[in-house]
Amino acid sequence: MSDNLLIVGFSARAAAASAVRAGFSPLALDFFADQDLQTVGAARGVDCYPDDLVSAARDMPAAPFLYTGALENHPEVVNQIQRTRLLLGNGPAVIQQVRDPVRLANVCSDAGSPMPPMTRDSANVPLDGNWLRKREKSSGGGSVQVWYGGRHEGHRGDYFQQRLEGLSCSAVFVAVSGTAILLGTTEQLVGAGWAGARRFNYSGSIGPLNLNSTIRAAWQQIGGALADEFNLQGLFNVDAILQGDRLSPLEVNPRYSASIEVLERALGIAAVTLHVEACQGQRFSSTFDVPPQRICGKAVCYAQRDVTIDARFPRFVLQQNRALDWPTIADIPRVGTFIRRGRPLCTVLAEGPDPGAVESALQRLAATIQGFFDVPAPV
Repeated sequence: MSDNLLIVGFSARAAAASAVRAGFSPLALDFFADQDLQTVGAARGVDCYPDDLVSAARDMPAAPFLYTGALENHPEVVNQIQRTRLLLGNGPAVIQQVRDPVRLANVCSDAGSPMPPMTRDSANVPLDGNWLRKREKSSGGGSVQVWYGGRHEGHRGDYFQQRLEGLSCSAVFVAVSGTAILLGTTEQLVGAGWAGARRFNYSGSIGPLNLNSTIRAAWQQIGGALADEFNLQGLFNVDAILQGDRLSPLEVNPRYSASIEVLERALGIAAVTLHVEACQGQRFSSTFDVPPQRICGKAVCYAQRDVTIDARFPRFVLQQNRALDWPTIADIPRVGTFIRRGRPLCTVLAEGPDPGAVESALQRLAATIQGFFDVPAPV
C-alpha cells in the first residue's frame, strides 16, 4: 500500500507517522509543520488555523483525507474540504451530534454509564469549586475553569458540569456500520506540573490499562451505543473518569486522537489501517484482544518561559533519537519558531515495565527538555 493520504488538523505529526507505518504516503496540513512532520511526507503549515486549511487543501495533491484534533470544533471546515476530496471519517452532521453534551449524556445514561451532572444555566450551580465551566468547542482542557461564580458571558456552547475525583482515562474504538470495537484504554495525564502544564491541560497518556471484566464490558457498552446512535465511522475515543467500577464519560473525540499513538506502540497495531478499512465498510471481529507488548506513554512538554528555537535544539533531539525505532522526542519545532510560555513545546515518549516506571521516564525526559532551555545559548 503506497496511496497518498491527506491528514489535516492542529497537529498532524502522530497521525502522519501512523500512516507511514500503515504503508501510506502521507500529506499533511497543520498549524506547526514541525521538523519531524516534514520528514514523513509532504507537509505544510498554515498561519491562520483553521481558516487557511480549506484553501491550503485545494493546493495539495489528490488524496482522501482524515482529520485530527481539534478539527471537530470546526465542522464547517471539514465540510468545505470534503467538497473536493473523499473524507475518511465522521462528517459535519455526526460531529455536531456527538459533540452535543446533552445528547451525549442521554446516550451514555441509556448505556448504563451516566455522565456527571450538567447544566447550561449558571443560576443554580454551586459556588464551592466542585463544578466546572466548559465549552463544547474546546480541546486539550484549555478552556476548562473551576466555577466559583462571577460574571458569565453566556457563550454559546458553555455548560457547567460537576467535578468527579478519580482516574482520568480514555478509550479508543474503531467503528463500522453501527458497531464499535474497543482497541484499548489509557490513563490521561492532566495538569502535570512536571510537564509545565496548566491545571486542566492534557499532559499525555500512559497505557494500555489493565481492565477487569466489569469495566471492559462498560466501555464496550458505551462504544457500541455511541457507534449505533451517531453512526460513527473509523477511529474515535471517549474520555471518562473511572471511580472503582464506575465509569463516567465526559466527551467524545470522533477522530484520530492523541492517545492512539501510545496504543499503537504498546499493542503493535497500525491504527490508520484500521481507520481506513472501517471507513471503507470492512467489518472486523467482534472483539479485539491483542496482548500489550509493553507499557508506553507520551507527555506534552509546555514551555515554562518564552523561547525561540535555535539550531541547537534539533541537534540535541537528533542525538536523543539516534538509532531508535520510536522517537524519544517528537513534535520538534522548526528553527526560528517563537513559543510563548504555556504553549506546547514538544512531546516526549517512553516505555517501561509498568505505568509508574513509564511516568518516571517521562518526567526525566521532560526535565531534560526544560533543562535544555534553561541553559542560555552561546553568544
